[in-house]
Amino acid sequence: MSLGTPVAVVDISQADLDNAPSWTQESGATLCPAERSAVTRTTKGVLASVAVAALATAALAAVVRYRQEQRPDPHERAHLDELDSRLVEVQEPGRNGPAGGLGRVVERLERSQGISVARLRRWIAGVRHETLTPEQTTAAESDFGALERETAQDGV
Repeated sequence: MSLGTPVAVVDISQADLDNAPSWTQESGATLCPAERSAVTRTTKGVLASVAVAALATAALAAVVRYRQEQRPDPHERAHLDELDSRLVEVQEPGRNGPAGGLGRVVERLERSQGISVARLRRWIAGVRHETLTPEQTTAAESDFGALERETAQDGV
């Protein structure tokens, strides 16, 4: 597989997560409300994890294309915008604790590797505006790779 070949495109909106069907609807299984709620939360968590991992993968692909002196394609730009908006939610002042799973992942990355929300957003802006130096491009590639691995490994 070459770096220029997309493996999969996953476009999951917050509305998709909010309306994620439970597997119990298709199977006819009967669960009590607490069990149904737990299954739905787990389903939403898995979908959110897949979405963030896909966004991190798209950001990594955009950085690789940038390194090759190519502009991000429209889908990569849309994914960069979506990742940036999710990072803004994590960074939003006035929140008590991290903003969901992505906030926890970024907190772990900041503690273990010094990768902050502000730094990730700086890389996104640099790709958008074509202002990254070769050293910054290498750092951005490493940071988005770490974000991708962390979300894929632990889930969000």
